[in-house]
Amino acid sequence: MLATMLVFLTTRITMPDAPVRNPSFCSPDGRYCLVVREYANLPDFASAKEAVLVGERHPSERRATLYVRKTPMARAIVTKNYRTIFVTDSGKFVVVRDVERPIGASTPLLDVFTRGELHTLRAGDLFPPTDFDELNRLPRDPEVRVDGAHAVVNEVRVSLATGKRVGPLRDLYTSPRTWVTASKQLLARAVGRPLPQYPPVAVKARVSGSTLLEIVVSAEGRVISSRVLRAMPWGIDAAAQQAAHRWTFTPQHAEWQGTLEFHFQWLTEEQCRKAGCDSR
Repeated sequence: MLATMLVFLTTRITMPDAPVRNPSFCSPDGRYCLVVREYANLPDFASAKEAVLVGERHPSERRATLYVRKTPMARAIVTKNYRTIFVTDSGKFVVVRDVERPIGASTPLLDVFTRGELHTLRAGDLFPPTDFDELNRLPRDPEVRVDGAHAVVNEVRVSLATGKRVGPLRDLYTSPRTWVTASKQLLARAVGRPLPQYPPVAVKARVSGSTLLEIVVSAEGRVISSRVLRAMPWGIDAAAQQAAHRWTFTPQHAEWQGTLEFHFQWLTEEQCRKAGCDSR
């Protein structure tokens, strides 16, 4: 939960009597500093009761105080599992979370302090569902930096003025897609042209490539046989042949032959649209 910001009356930073200093994060010009209180028994908390609440009832939360030129401005709650904090020259700050896996739409990634409030941005606020598999596969957490008036999570920009994503959701990562290429004449005859599903074992192995099939089509427009001309492993050939045998064509005067090349690759949504592929 996010706490309402409170204005302090004290005018100096008081550190606890401990061998380890509370972590502090300052703006590049040194005007603003955010001090994260890692200890419960702090003399500059509003009251001893509040200090006990932080230490005993909310062990996963830490109080953070934003100071301007050593004068406290506001207080916020920062979760214990933060990775780092960026403070800007305008007094805004971004709390980067340690990401809990598996990453889903509700996984919190960062908090943005602006206009006296903390805004929590979750994975679903920044990435489409098609990116989650790749985010979970990557060994590192999403990268966060502050660039001018924005926090940048990988390539996604978040306004420090509003605490919201700038622009629509878009794929940053590839996911398994399939599509087909063939001659213009063959495609013009095609009535039904289902695409194959990417075999799960090939997805797990991250195998990509294309398989080339020769098909024989009856005069009635049904595929009556197929032959693999260029093979691929991990069930890709079988998936391509199953799809090819579901194709239908306009009737002709006699049997005829043609070739279909089915592609299995990892693409972004934009690349997929350009290729005319399917994301199943």
